[in-house]
Amino acid sequence: MIRKNNFPVVSIIVTTFNRKDMLRTTIESILSQTFSQFELLIIDNFSNYDFINFINSFKDSRIKSFQNNNNGIIAVNRNLGIRKSFGKYIAFCDDDDYWNEDKLLCQIKAFQNSNTILVSSLALNFGTNTGFFSKNYGFLYNKIKLDYKSLLISNPIILSSTLIKSEVLKKVGGFSEDENLIAVEDYDLYLRIFELGNFILIKKFLIFYRFHLGSVSKSGIDDKLRRQKLFKIRGIKNIFTDKKWIKRKHLKNNIVFIFFNNLIQFFLINKIKFFGYISTALNLDSLIYVDNSKK
Repeated sequence: MIRKNNFPVVSIIVTTFNRKDMLRTTIESILSQTFSQFELLIIDNFSNYDFINFINSFKDSRIKSFQNNNNGIIAVNRNLGIRKSFGKYIAFCDDDDYWNEDKLLCQIKAFQNSNTILVSSLALNFGTNTGFFSKNYGFLYNKIKLDYKSLLISNPIILSSTLIKSEVLKKVGGFSEDENLIAVEDYDLYLRIFELGNFILIKKFLIFYRFHLGSVSKSGIDDKLRRQKLFKIRGIKNIFTDKKWIKRKHLKNNIVFIFFNNLIQFFLINKIKFFGYISTALNLDSLIYVDNSKK
């Protein structure tokens, strides 16, 4: 797929702050994509190193670098990237994650249905405490459904995995810059655009999600409180019960539960990889799609 007038098909937006080494890994994974018709917009929050010279060292004309003070609200710089973009589709990648080399190619294929507005994928965990006997082993969100009720219970869509139609993002004004929605602005976006078209989740591990000391929690009490605040601001009824959450939280810290949970994760990972290989070999990617077309 090549757009006329030399415009990129995909605009990739990476926001960053003081993560030079991690950012290098992110950039290298993006530049290694088998689908090459993209521009890469990197927006820095004035990091403590020579960001401009660092970006110039990659010597790739597809990269566009910007520096902007977001005052602690990352949505500000993501929205700046959206305004500066020219692609028909927009992808996001956090500066501590990285992509499988076929990430964009697999997702572009999923947009054959004109009603599709968002495509995401599964993410394998790596980094701090992600070994087999650790509670962060495996992959995020293995109970995958994309109906609205399930989306209210848990957000299975990882921002670094998304490819979204540019016109949809611009129609809704991008991410909310409300400081009360920090760390759930992506979740808020999905809920706001849900009725505008079809979501597809590809059951392949197309991104690698890093756990480290500086990362924002994806689970636990912080995640629960953020979701409650979001629902209150948006006037959404909370269908998530405290009792169920407390029970799950207790189990997640139990070593026996962790072992058996990770054993299940191990088999699920290999099952997903197997079906991914089969779907690629037989050109039947639709077999590994989960969508919300039946709303």
